[in-house]
Parts: sequence; structure tokens; C-alpha cells
Amino acid sequence: MTILELIRAACKTKGVPEKYAERIQKTFKIEKAEGMEAYVDLFKENVLPAIQEAENEAKTAAEAAAVSAYIKGNTAQSPPDGFARNLRADFPSYCPEIPCHTAVCLRNF
Repeated sequence: MTILELIRAACKTKGVPEKYAERIQKTFKIEKAEGMEAYVDLFKENVLPAIQEAENEAKTAAEAAAVSAYIKGNTAQSPPDGFARNLRADFPSYCPEIPCHTAVCLRNF
């Protein structure tokens, strides 16, 4: 068995995801096939919590950015800066009641 396969086997027994096997080998510069469980334990106790915390923060930040991008892109939620609605332009000119009501609304506003 290669060193990487031994590290993966130790990861399985210690409950560490196998995707970190290469990182364990590089972090501790493992060249001998001895004491893999100790290296995996050290990684699990000292390095893995920081990695998982950083991944969770990145995921949370990405979700927040996606939500804010959706809200900004949704014009019903947030109109662009300086947006002023012109009711006369929004409604066709063949509707005679609209200009009258908009004039009254603007005076009362």
C-alpha cells in the first residue's frame, strides 16, 4: 500500500473525510508508513476545525451575496437609485382618466 492509501485508511478509522488525505501528507511531510493514526489525530484536533470553519464562513458569505444580488436584480423589491415613476408615461394616452387622477394625486402628495 502507498502512503496515501494508508492515510486514507487511517482517516476512515478516525472519522476524517478522505478528501483531506493529501493535505495531511503535505502538512506533516509524511514519507514513512509509520504512525498514520497519530498524524490523522493531530490533523483532526488542530487543523480540521479551522478548515471547516473557513468553509462554513465562505458558504455563508456566498449565500448572503447571492441573496443580495437577487434582491438588487429584482426591480419589484428595490427600484434603482433616483427612480421616479411617471404614471402618464406608464399608461397609454387613450385612457383619459389617468392624467386627471395623476394630477390630483400629485397635488395631494
